[in-house]
Amino acid sequence: MAIASDVSFPVLSLGSVETSLSPQERFEEFLQARGKRVTRQRRVIVDHVAGRHEHFDAEQLLDELRKTKAGARASRPTIYRTLSEMVDAGLLKTWQ
Repeated sequence: MAIASDVSFPVLSLGSVETSLSPQERFEEFLQARGKRVTRQRRVIVDHVAGRHEHFDAEQLLDELRKTKAGARASRPTIYRTLSEMVDAGLLKTWQ
């Protein structure tokens, strides 16, 4: 089957599409879509988790964060809540 060379097709464009590349940006979009605040503590937690490459639990995360200047004020409820939100946002998976 031959296609005539004089047939022209319209030029199509999707326009510009912005994507969130970092876990921090994805999480901020998730929170904003639900009307939640993007707090400094949440940012610190997401940054710390995104830098990990091994399994961990919330208590390990709490211990590690409390050893850092930025995470020293992170509370246990905030860590548990943020980890749950990260699971809901598709950034983490629970491991039993």
